[in-house]
Amino acid sequence: MNWKLVVLVIGMSLTFWDIFNVPYIINYARKQFEVSTVIANLPLSAEMIGYAIGGVINGLLSSFKGRKIGLLTSMGLVSLGSLIGFLSQTFSWIIIAEFIIGLGIEGEISVVPTYISETVSAERRGRAVGLVTASGFLTTLIVGPIAVVLGGEWRLLFLAGLLVSLIALITRVWLPESPMWIAKKEMKLSWDFGILMMTIVWFLSYFTGYALFSDPIFTFISSHGFTNPALYFTYILYGDPLGVVIGTLLNDNFERKYSVSLVNILAGLFVPFTFDFLYISVILKKVWLAWRS
Repeated sequence: MNWKLVVLVIGMSLTFWDIFNVPYIINYARKQFEVSTVIANLPLSAEMIGYAIGGVINGLLSSFKGRKIGLLTSMGLVSLGSLIGFLSQTFSWIIIAEFIIGLGIEGEISVVPTYISETVSAERRGRAVGLVTASGFLTTLIVGPIAVVLGGEWRLLFLAGLLVSLIALITRVWLPESPMWIAKKEMKLSWDFGILMMTIVWFLSYFTGYALFSDPIFTFISSHGFTNPALYFTYILYGDPLGVVIGTLLNDNFERKYSVSLVNILAGLFVPFTFDFLYISVILKKVWLAWRS
């Protein structure tokens, strides 16, 4: 892995840290500020709105002004949002913080793969994108346990994001501009049916995934006898690093359109059974407790 990928790995790891820590922050902060379930879900909604706006704005910015500007902008927004979240005095601050972080996150996700694709040789492109993305999803393995151990100290989740984002922002100053963007920066942007279809798929994928991040999932887990819902929620997230590792290994062996179609079809088939799996877990737990008694 060359130094440019290492720099991008730092930022991408932080990006997914901020994605995965939101449910834990909401779960703990809502109790401290004593807000309703409806209000508690607003940070997640604000972050999703930030995704939509940030992806469009930073995508256009990086197209017209350069990939490097896009990379610096996305990480600067994450830093600002993390600072506001860490200093939060009311629950409203968290909503604002997550909106700003959302602007940066989706800007990051839209620009980083593009930058890699334009700076890495074709035969290694899929593997490189997969490795950098994997660095983000693998933070699932630590954000859950750390959040569970910290418990009510949810501000420290923002603090970790702030420190790493500042490191990522500073190191990106030395990244070179994409040679491909320099060569083609005068070309006009175009829109076609393929882009429209991918936009719809991307939206539905996010909508489905973030439905599992909302506050009711913690209530559901608690209502079925699990005393530490944050711990059991962590198990749900552990499918992410497994999927991205498999994808990284297979990326350069299949056409992207087939792999993208496959994962979305599988998600569509398995997501409806998520709550069934939880029910099965509840039953197995009751059987285990009955056997021990």
